[in-house]
Amino acid sequence: MNRKTVFIFLYATFSFFNLFSQEEIYMDENLKVIDSVTFTKKCRAYVFNCKVYETDSIKVNKVLNKFSFGKLYPNQFLELKQFLEKQSNSNIETNNVIAIVYRDSLLGYHESLERQKRNFDIEKQRLINSLPFKITKEQLGHRLHVPTKKEYEKRIRKYAKEQQKCQTWVEKKLNTKLFYTYSYDVNYPKYNPSIWLKDSGTLKNTFFKVFKQYSTIILKPNGEYFSSIAPLSIADLQNLMIEKKWSSHKHDLQNSIENYDNKPVGIFTKPFGFNEIFCSK
Repeated sequence: MNRKTVFIFLYATFSFFNLFSQEEIYMDENLKVIDSVTFTKKCRAYVFNCKVYETDSIKVNKVLNKFSFGKLYPNQFLELKQFLEKQSNSNIETNNVIAIVYRDSLLGYHESLERQKRNFDIEKQRLINSLPFKITKEQLGHRLHVPTKKEYEKRIRKYAKEQQKCQTWVEKKLNTKLFYTYSYDVNYPKYNPSIWLKDSGTLKNTFFKVFKQYSTIILKPNGEYFSSIAPLSIADLQNLMIEKKWSSHKHDLQNSIENYDNKPVGIFTKPFGFNEIFCSK
């Protein structure tokens, strides 16, 4: 092979890999570019959640907040209130707190298994890529537990009963209107059809623009709201509903974010389990 041929071969090889190479960047919760070391540290902090957004040309490793506080404008609050009243065929009093549990998608048995397997394979591949040695998926092991359809339906039926019971309890004890909402439904068995409210875009455009950043909203009559995707204790969730001022919680969250290397403080200390029911079992 002469020198000219070698040059052409090397140039073509470089161009090929350059064409199909994937740029990788890391961004913090404020959309600021950071290095991979800082990204890894933040991902270990309880107040943050990390997601990967990927295309053929770019891979974005993004830090997201697990908790946040905000406030709606009066017209936004009114639009949201009217939407929930219309969808639920109920009345929200002026002094009611509003609690919203949001699911982007409600999946039937087969659709749920497909997503579960897809997510399992993705996480498995990420684990393999992070190891300092080569290993195949088969060598790694870690089998996925596949529930039967009967087990799936039993779990959904139990959850439906808890939703109904809790909705009544929260309204009576905490002066709170609790709504379970979703955007898409793919063969999900609604044992209590009236419990689930379909979002027309109002909720998603107000609170849930970033996919799976938040799943729970507590909204006060003055428009102040708390967003969360991470576990909080039942007691802390209930206290957020009845407390008039959230100043101390806002301070604790800001402190936990700024000092993410340390243990979070206040209600943002990691609890033992997840609850989106808001009620004692």
